[in-house]
Amino acid sequence: TLQVLPPGHAGGGSVSAMLPLLRALVPLRSREMLLDVSVLICTRDRSEMLDDCLRSVLACLPPPAEVVVVDQSRDEATRKVACLHQGGRVPVKYIRGEGFGLSRAKNQGIAGCTASVIAFTDDDCRVDPGWVEALTGPLRCGEAGAAVGRTLPGRSVPGAEETFAVYAPEGRPGFSRRTHPWRVGGGGNFAASRKVLLEAGDYDERFGPGARFESAEDMDMVHRLLRSGRRIVYVPTALAWHRSWRPSEESRRLSRAYGIGAGAYFAKYFLAGDLLSG
Repeated sequence: TLQVLPPGHAGGGSVSAMLPLLRALVPLRSREMLLDVSVLICTRDRSEMLDDCLRSVLACLPPPAEVVVVDQSRDEATRKVACLHQGGRVPVKYIRGEGFGLSRAKNQGIAGCTASVIAFTDDDCRVDPGWVEALTGPLRCGEAGAAVGRTLPGRSVPGAEETFAVYAPEGRPGFSRRTHPWRVGGGGNFAASRKVLLEAGDYDERFGPGARFESAEDMDMVHRLLRSGRRIVYVPTALAWHRSWRPSEESRRLSRAYGIGAGAYFAKYFLAGDLLSG
């Protein structure tokens, strides 16, 4: 039989004295619990940058339920980096990519994720310790179907130009069916519920790095989510830093790739009768 002691009793007094400690332990315990989130990282031939990215994701509190790495590299260096991070509290699942192209890797990775929410970051990004919780919070509580975070320029390597792949709008912009996807950030700091992604369909494998149209795979997916009425929110506290590592020649190639992808995106939906995309 459970005996409840009065506050004046010696035993009751001991319990009362412990209450502040117990209250302090509750948030600590919640910070240790795994969130129902899979973090998906697609990579190719960037083992050193992937190592930094993985360290930052695995340092998140509360941590995700799993990290999934899809590797399209031409050597074994990336697999070895992923293996170094296996065996910890957060499972790191390694998937050998089939073929090339970021959209193809994302499709393979989504199929390998098991959580109800999927958060995406890039191998040349580092994330804040509160990134997983902040970015996926609106999705886990049912407030939105997808979310984008704030991406700032990260540390530079000698001879590199500062990256222009950043996203930090003022205030809290709202997005609607009529919003142009260009205004909704990039795929390196993005999350969506697994259900929403499956209903939207696969990433279009003609888009993205390594594919015919070289970029805009994230723009194409955001387009479909917005036009289907899915709510996307901006979470400025979900911080990621995009490393500045490309020399000027590489940056010019990237700008060209962005132009090719954007042109293909505009053509795809203009020809489909979606005049908002032009």
